[in-house]
Amino acid sequence: ALIGIVAFMLTYVGASVPAPGDIKQNQVATILTSNGKTIARVVPEEGNRTDVKIEDIPKSVQDAVIAAEDREFASNSGFSIRGLSRAAIGQVTGNGGQAGGGSTITQQYVKNALVGDEHSYERKFKELAIATKMSNEWSKDDIMAAYLNTIYFGRGAYGVAAASQAYFHKDLSKITTEEAA
Repeated sequence: ALIGIVAFMLTYVGASVPAPGDIKQNQVATILTSNGKTIARVVPEEGNRTDVKIEDIPKSVQDAVIAAEDREFASNSGFSIRGLSRAAIGQVTGNGGQAGGGSTITQQYVKNALVGDEHSYERKFKELAIATKMSNEWSKDDIMAAYLNTIYFGRGAYGVAAASQAYFHKDLSKITTEEAA
């Protein structure tokens, strides 16, 4: 445990967190073989992502994402002890797939925008450190806006504005509570 705490602290001190709005994501499609080797990376000139400000994202959309992804978002420090414990127990017992994810919204954003999704303890430590530091330096609104503008919703839609068009053929501001859910 002591080694883990020291490693986390060193990673935290060395981690740099860009300012809100400084991280831009390319919508890159990676085509893999069945054994996981990269065949090609397709980067479109213009993606379908449209960044929107937090005040332009309906509260019902924000609440739906919090309910589905991270109920402790408003109060956590970028990570969840309960979620990490559940994921760790799942790994130890071999029930990783059934234990549920341990990542908060902040961690998911850091993974998608900064550190990638490589399966390694080093990547997870870096993700935890940056998420914690980001939670200390960014407002919750900045984190939520960045996350909602970045995540993939399916149907080729990156971000909530594109998802609103892809699923409901309407502007994000016109989304109903039922559609948000």
